[in-house]
Amino acid sequence: MPTTSHKDDAVYEVYEEINGLLNQDKASHTIIMGDFNAKVGSQRAGEQVDGKFGIGERNDRGDKFLDFAVNKGFRIMNTFFKKKPSRQWTWRSPIGTTKNEIDLILSDKQHIVTGVSVLNKFNTGSA
Repeated sequence: MPTTSHKDDAVYEVYEEINGLLNQDKASHTIIMGDFNAKVGSQRAGEQVDGKFGIGERNDRGDKFLDFAVNKGFRIMNTFFKKKPSRQWTWRSPIGTTKNEIDLILSDKQHIVTGVSVLNKFNTGSA
């Protein structure tokens, strides 16, 4: 997903592309995951698309992401599972002071996802 340095039109184009893919074929379960560059933050009163375990503060892109999820009938699965702090964030600022959860998983069937955890560092064995 385009970063916040890009215009909103670029973000809307990606959502439209995802919409087009969703309209092509129907599967019994749909999962969408990726780097959405959106901070959904903590659940707000009355919201059902996200759970109570989101982290940080929501930003404008987070609002757009929640709108997309609501309109398409998805749940933001990262926010439904309590995790250790080291298993919540998916992006760290270059100086390491800011940590955000911007890689998100959507599902149209909440019951098929039994957990979400983050591997924010792993060794692939390559140099």
